[in-house]
Amino acid sequence: MNLTYITIYIIVFLKICVINAININAITFTYTSKVNVFTPLIDGFNKYAKENDLDINLKLVMLTPENSTSSLVDYSVFMDTLLKKRSTKYDLYFFNSAYIDSYSAHLLNLNDYLPKEFINMYDPGIIKLCTYKDKLPGLPVNVDMSALYSNTMLLKNYGREIPKTWDELLDTAKYILEEERKLNNTDLIGYNGLFDDGEDGILTMFEFIHSFRDSNNSTFPDLDSERTREALKTMKKIKDEISTDMMFSSSVDNSFGLFYSGKAIFLKLYYMEHLPIYAASAIPGWKEGVSGSIAGGTNVGVSLYISDKRKEAAITALKYITSKEVQTEYIAKKNLISGISSIYDDEELCKKADCDVVKYSIPFSSVGFGTSYYSDNVYFAKLRKHIYNYMYNNVDLSVTMKKLIDITKIYYFSVSTENTSVGLILFILYIVFAVIMLSSIAFLFITKYTSGFRFLPKEFFIFSVVGSVLIMNSILTLYGEASVVKCHLAVFYLSFGYALSVVPSLYKLVINFPKKNKISYWVKHHKYIFLSAILFIYLIMNVLLFIDPFVVSTVIVEEGENYQKCVGTTPFCLMVLILMPIVDCAILLVMSFLIFIEWNIKKTRRDMRYLIGLVVVDLLNLIIFFSINYLTLKSYIAYYVVTICNYFSLAISNYIFVYAVRIPRAFIGEEDQESVDSIMKGFHNNKEKDRFGGATNKSGYLNDIASTRTNITQASGKSGKSNTTKQTDTTNKSSTQLSNKMSNKILAFHYKETIE
Repeated sequence: MNLTYITIYIIVFLKICVINAININAITFTYTSKVNVFTPLIDGFNKYAKENDLDINLKLVMLTPENSTSSLVDYSVFMDTLLKKRSTKYDLYFFNSAYIDSYSAHLLNLNDYLPKEFINMYDPGIIKLCTYKDKLPGLPVNVDMSALYSNTMLLKNYGREIPKTWDELLDTAKYILEEERKLNNTDLIGYNGLFDDGEDGILTMFEFIHSFRDSNNSTFPDLDSERTREALKTMKKIKDEISTDMMFSSSVDNSFGLFYSGKAIFLKLYYMEHLPIYAASAIPGWKEGVSGSIAGGTNVGVSLYISDKRKEAAITALKYITSKEVQTEYIAKKNLISGISSIYDDEELCKKADCDVVKYSIPFSSVGFGTSYYSDNVYFAKLRKHIYNYMYNNVDLSVTMKKLIDITKIYYFSVSTENTSVGLILFILYIVFAVIMLSSIAFLFITKYTSGFRFLPKEFFIFSVVGSVLIMNSILTLYGEASVVKCHLAVFYLSFGYALSVVPSLYKLVINFPKKNKISYWVKHHKYIFLSAILFIYLIMNVLLFIDPFVVSTVIVEEGENYQKCVGTTPFCLMVLILMPIVDCAILLVMSFLIFIEWNIKKTRRDMRYLIGLVVVDLLNLIIFFSINYLTLKSYIAYYVVTICNYFSLAISNYIFVYAVRIPRAFIGEEDQESVDSIMKGFHNNKEKDRFGGATNKSGYLNDIASTRTNITQASGKSGKSNTTKQTDTTNKSSTQLSNKMSNKILAFHYKETIE
């Protein structure tokens, strides 16, 4: 055969065997490469592909503690890194079902690639466990579950049955232990517990609470439920009566020692091949028909980032691995659990496998245990700490239940008195104050009382009262669960309420300026535009907050009660939140200046005293309010009480200083009030006369002081000065004169009693 024919044969061979063949790669983790389910499945598929001329070759990369990563958690991190990098190195991923939420976005949705009848072969509970947000990123290769192993030799000797409830297990174990101790057999253990300090202990805790559901179709009991309370009581009772602290807290290795020695009546271990002395059954429940078994296991999914051709090949391999025939041969017959529950209806299979373990646990279920504000490890550690303190350190059950609830519960104010009555009390106060404020508006419309409300136009008094009520409405946003909408609503109530309650007084101060000016004239004749302009500034700031909205932040209180509050996290949001109090303070500063200017104007002298109180109290309230937002209080009650009291203080003080203080004046009447003012004026003048050495003209007296100060300054400027410093002295003198002139002018306005 010449070289040409040989070359042709080689090319054809390569084309058939290599070029047309599709190589796909799978990756998995197992604790040992010697005994695993994956190798037989991969070998079986390659044999199947060859027999059916599929031209697909499946290779498996198997990670173990011996050759790479040390644990399942490490493998999950490695797999997560590959998928986030959109790696195309692997086509099929075997992964633990606990991490389905992390991987879902990177794997194909099998609902779009597999026939519906194929998916429906699997138990609905299993499909639910494999689904994340209506997406099916994987199907189970096998299901992991715990089982109860009963010592059939001892049960037979004492005429007892395999227990289906915890009470039956407790009663049977107590009876056999007592009888065996009569025979001097003191090494026997009633139940191992498997409440160790690792993952097995966490799973056991969840399984025990899980076994107190109302039925196998029910969800995991809430931690604050009576079902959980009963589970913990039963857990401790079993430990105290048929086991020991040391045995209950021992590791799985110790349990295996008991398993192979036969020195236990009942054992909890993972479902596996076992010695004939033991019979496997589902984890008992609080009543017959309920099992505590929690399903987990290994899923297989297809990468989203590989080519369409490789996706098609990977789907073919996945269908083979998860088919009923393969699941029966490689899973069920190997004493592993398949997610296809109909397999366990086969009588021949059930002669070799413990089908009742599966049947009694159907529908399969798992536990959604994570929280958005704890990592799983932290959450597990907290649960384990409090439950173990109850079991081993005799902490009161009520205290333990409260600690368990506090781990995940978010506390907030409510009119309910379940947790505290403070919320109801403050809500009642809100209603009372709101009714008083709004109903007091009626004085504006009663003719004999109108003399007390001449400081502002009637509608501006109404605006101010409504503004104070709006500030108090912020209190309502603190009741119930926190939300972004409530965060923005609280800011809206506060900002607009504050503007409405304060700006009417600012309007009066502007138009009340002692000397006529264009600003005062314009504001007086455009009062609604003036008010609207300031409200528009607050509206703009509220709208800007929607660009980068608030977020609801959870305040984690160690060994306490968690709560939530609104926070700004972006620089833009924080900038707007800082701008708001700056605007508030600017209004108060302008008001302070105008109050000083108008302090002695006869018609509004008394009103100025009220408004200075408003300014001082509002500044204090603003400081307290923004301090609260940047401080973390360790008690949700303290946080809400301080915040609500701050809202009350701001709203009520504004209401009192702008409106409520005028109600007594309305009752006294204008003539009586003028008599009171005359007496007070005489008293005030006598004090001033004594103070200024008999001078009654304060303005003239102050002008004399200013003139003398100027002459002294000029005289000192002329003496001892060299020619080289005359220009500087002249500049300083001019600046001093200008400053003195401004100060004198302000003081002159301050002591004016009338408006020009």
